Amino acid sequence: SGLGPTRRSWREPCLYHAHMSTWRQAGGLRSRLVLLVFLALLPVVTAATVANLRQRNLALDAFLGAGRQATAAMAADLDRAVGDTRAFLTALADLPQVQHGGDDCTATLRGQLRSHPYLHEAGVIDADGAVRCGTGPVDTSVGNSEWFLRAVHEGDLVVAGRAPGPRDSTPTLVVAHPVLVGGQVEHVLYATMNLGWIDDLLARSTVTRGTVASVFDPAGLTLYRSEQTDAYVGH
Repeated sequence: SGLGPTRRSWREPCLYHAHMSTWRQAGGLRSRLVLLVFLALLPVVTAATVANLRQRNLALDAFLGAGRQATAAMAADLDRAVGDTRAFLTALADLPQVQHGGDDCTATLRGQLRSHPYLHEAGVIDADGAVRCGTGPVDTSVGNSEWFLRAVHEGDLVVAGRAPGPRDSTPTLVVAHPVLVGGQVEHVLYATMNLGWIDDLLARSTVTRGTVASVFDPAGLTLYRSEQTDAYVGH
């Protein structure tokens, strides 16, 4: 009976080491299983990430493509409108009513504008800045405007932006066509173009909702913006 405790104390470390060995083997097995699961899932996660990136790239390419198409369409339509306006002003310059000025000139301009709905106003200004006739209220400051002075100085077509004024809250694009007599500018015909038609063009395009379109003149003046118009247009 005296040997009993001795034998039990001798067996307890063996059982302890056996349990520790079993625990270590189980822990190693679990680690290997976790590693195997991780290695098995790694290709799946990688493939999903690559697929997600590809999908995002495709969406970005589609967005940029639609934006480029809309921008090209806007530029083409704007160029076409400017070309049509130049032809319109060139034809007006040959009319006797426009050359002589007065009420007949105003009536002729108004009649011609009816066939060009994208145009807002038209007028004739003598080289000294005096308004010969026009479809809108007489603006005595137009003779000092940058686009008019450029047309007189350069003797060639000028396309520029006109910021909102006291009588017109909408910025417009001005096309000015100087008429030369004996090599000197005698008067300048001009027409202003409203850019509201761009809204219809954007509505027909495939650009993503929330896309913002803007039109600037060469001086950086914002002539058109599809959103937050009051905060940007004219600045």
